[in-house]
Amino acid sequence: MTLAAERPGVASPSVETLQRAVEECRGRVGARVPDHLVDDVLSLTLIEAWKKLATFDAARGQVEAWVWGICHNMIRKVLADASRARRISDSAETNRIHSQHSSTDPLQLMTDRYDQVDWMQRVAGFVGDEDWDVMLDLALTDEHPRDVAERHGLSLRKVQAVRQRCEAIGRVVRAAQDAPLPTSPAALRATAATCVPLDVFDADRVLPLLLRVELEAASMDALGAELDVSASSAYRLIKRVRELLDIALTVLDQRSLTREFS
Repeated sequence: MTLAAERPGVASPSVETLQRAVEECRGRVGARVPDHLVDDVLSLTLIEAWKKLATFDAARGQVEAWVWGICHNMIRKVLADASRARRISDSAETNRIHSQHSSTDPLQLMTDRYDQVDWMQRVAGFVGDEDWDVMLDLALTDEHPRDVAERHGLSLRKVQAVRQRCEAIGRVVRAAQDAPLPTSPAALRATAATCVPLDVFDADRVLPLLLRVELEAASMDALGAELDVSASSAYRLIKRVRELLDIALTVLDQRSLTREFS
């Protein structure tokens, strides 16, 4: 049995062939990543090769070379993820040291740190690595935003936009983590709406529109007229607020799944 869609004259590698090709990468992976990450890389490689099997072309090379190309990308991904996790953990520890705790109870301190790391991991996942790195520089150093912008090769205006977006996403994630979980799927969207801050991106005006109007059926000119802005401005505002609403929905949905399987 093959995993890929049938193609005339081309036999897709079997599952066993894929597994052998992935396992042959173990030595090269071990030379590039810490021991505890080797199995993660190989597992991700097998999954990715499985998903992309329809793209394999035997005329262009052996399956082992094709799998190694995928594996090489997975090495970069796993190392990047591990680096980001370390930065987030270090940042959370820095915040813990700099903040004043009302309690010195070790269990409370451990809980606080876990909550901080969990929140930062979620926020980092939503904002992306590049914006997260900018935000860390802004949050954890005394540098002027202009210096941060120069080091990252960005304009000051771009850095200010990154800060505004990241802070808004951080507030949404925090609210969605703390909000009571809805008792029915139908109430999920209403609960998510309460997690969106109304003082950013004109959300106080845009959010009711998102909840009321079927956007796909409405023209941007009409939406702009209702918001009293141009069509292009309406598009930008709706896009930003819808992103915040979608993030709240995602966090609430993840919490619901965790509760369901716990």
